Amino acid sequence: MDPRQLGLLAVCGAAIPLLLYGVATRVVKAAGWRPEVAGVVVLGAMIANVALFLSAFTLAFHGQEGLSLVAAFDVGNSLVASSVAHYVAGSYGRSHTWNWRVGIRRILTMPLLWANLLGIAANLGHWGIPAVPTHMLELLAAANTALAMLTLGAFIEFRAPAWKPMLTAVAIRMGLGWVLGQVFVGLAGLTGLARTVVSVGAASPVAVMALIYISMEGMDVELAAATLSLSILLGMVLTPLLFGLYR
Repeated sequence: MDPRQLGLLAVCGAAIPLLLYGVATRVVKAAGWRPEVAGVVVLGAMIANVALFLSAFTLAFHGQEGLSLVAAFDVGNSLVASSVAHYVAGSYGRSHTWNWRVGIRRILTMPLLWANLLGIAANLGHWGIPAVPTHMLELLAAANTALAMLTLGAFIEFRAPAWKPMLTAVAIRMGLGWVLGQVFVGLAGLTGLARTVVSVGAASPVAVMALIYISMEGMDVELAAATLSLSILLGMVLTPLLFGLYR
């Protein structure tokens, strides 16, 4: 596969949540929401559930080639989620401040960050992984999808504690995210399957990781669960429709 194209996908995956973060911070400031609500909106807007929704549909429609493109896009997305988003959670959390020493230590202990970095290193270095660890990792990966679906189902909240913040977070994450995806597709000149991955990935629902950060930092968990639920329900409808649009 073209390394330049994979790099462009990773850049798109990182740039879109960073831009959404900038928009969301201005929106919550203008709205005057208290920090525990504003943090839910900002984190919900910037942390996308690319792996669960995009990977499953891409694998079904386009096979391993498509999954490789999704992985490249999600490298940028997940690196932002495991670093910048952690900083954002701390700044809106209980103390509303960010202690750099504690914050950096917490970021460096994030498994997702090291998984990404080690995966990239193994790929670029052409490291051979023995058969036994590979088999164990494949079993864990297969179980992860089912566990993620159970987790999403357990967190679905059918009550809406605050409509405005909830709709704002989902509109920025999925609506504005999709618009930015089209912009990056045009700027990077992406076509075919790469265009589909960026377009659909940019409109992915809110990720469970946002709920984890919000719970850790003492923000409004009920609002976060409702926001996550709404985005998941919309994602179940919009994701296959977007794939049909870009086929």
